[in-house]
Amino acid sequence: EKQRVLVVTNFNRYAKDMVVKIADDLLKKLNISGPATFTDLLYGNKYQTDNIYNGVRVGVYPTSGLLLEF
Repeated sequence: EKQRVLVVTNFNRYAKDMVVKIADDLLKKLNISGPATFTDLLYGNKYQTDNIYNGVRVGVYPTSGLLLEF
């Protein structure tokens, strides 16, 4: 299985909480559905969702980013 990494960046001066969603057609192409865990390769934090089609809630520090492996 190949490694998949989603890059999320926050260029704002303030921390942001957001729901990150992956396009439905990409999820279908990757054959991904249901619950999922995203691991931040920079900080080691884990983010979980019950349904990947609903997205995953993350917090991003100001002028920072996440490298989410899933």
